[in-house]
Amino acid sequence: MTTPVQLSAEPGANALAAEDTAYAPWCCPSLHYSAIWNQLLLVALLSEGKDRPSVRHKTRLDLSSDSCHGQVEWPLFSPSVMAQFQDPMGSGLVSRLNGRARSADEVERDALALVQARSAQELVGQTLPGVISGIQSYGFFVEIPPTQVEGLVHVSSLKDDWYEYRSRQHRLVGRKNRRTYKLGDAVEVEVQKVDVLRHQIDLVVPDAAEEGDDTDAS
Repeated sequence: MTTPVQLSAEPGANALAAEDTAYAPWCCPSLHYSAIWNQLLLVALLSEGKDRPSVRHKTRLDLSSDSCHGQVEWPLFSPSVMAQFQDPMGSGLVSRLNGRARSADEVERDALALVQARSAQELVGQTLPGVISGIQSYGFFVEIPPTQVEGLVHVSSLKDDWYEYRSRQHRLVGRKNRRTYKLGDAVEVEVQKVDVLRHQIDLVVPDAAEEGDDTDAS
């Protein structure tokens, strides 16, 4: 059973990475207005939605069940009920709510990245176990538990070989030693540098940071 969400003005147990306390933004209605809008729509659907084309039809659909998906071929709301939602939509409310939600998501991501970068400052110089969480042509991202700090191992720091990016396989493969880095791999990394303002955490793989044989295998 899912634990219900508790909104409070007091510090709670659910905190961002490396933070001892956190506050639920219950006092910011604009952040939750889209959820309120969805709830109003669902309430209207369940309380005033038409579960059959007309009163002459004896068979009713259960509008609260997913079994009715694709079976409704009539207007669910009367004109008066529909007007309650059409008027705000016509005034651009939905567009503003979507924009507000995107802004809130960006702020949340930035805040989380800032907290993670700050917590990573204490790890500079340490070698820690991590898991590869992303692969790009310029390197791979590693997530370090338990704080879930995520940093980048730039391909230029892999000096033991020339690594090719294979996008279809989501991996980097050494041209000579055939060493592979792919999603989900466990890897030891050293936290080399942290830029808190840019939310940038630079990692290196210690045993791949030394120069290898310069002979080209091509």
